[in-house]
Amino acid sequence: MFTTLLITLLVYFLLIVISSVPLWLASKILGVKKSSLLNAIIATVAGGIVTVVVYAFTLAITGSWFLSLIIGFIAYLWVIKNVYDVSWGKAALLYIVSVITVIVLAVIIAVVLGFLLIGLMSIPPHVFGHVPFKIKGI
Repeated sequence: MFTTLLITLLVYFLLIVISSVPLWLASKILGVKKSSLLNAIIATVAGGIVTVVVYAFTLAITGSWFLSLIIGFIAYLWVIKNVYDVSWGKAALLYIVSVITVIVLAVIIAVVLGFLLIGLMSIPPHVFGHVPFKIKGI
């Protein structure tokens, strides 16, 4: 049980670090003075918590999911603004560049995995020792 809890916490920490990398890269690209992975982790975790709380509170009061979404997004920008000590415009730019970074990284990972898959498919089955099943007629 302790091992499972430890592994779960380790996986959560690893996922938080991985999800913070785009914001960290965006802060490096934009030359933010307080650019560090630790600040990106703080902004990601605090931003997520603040956004959810503000969204839920706004939704409970107004009943409008769209207004809640906008105010939640502004709350996330507020966290980025305060963690990195930048202006509202720079916080929005950090967010936009981090989203673009996520898209670029996703495309790179997809292309690499695609080439690996194509490469694995081109290896003849006898290389692995045996074919586990045979399809009739082939």
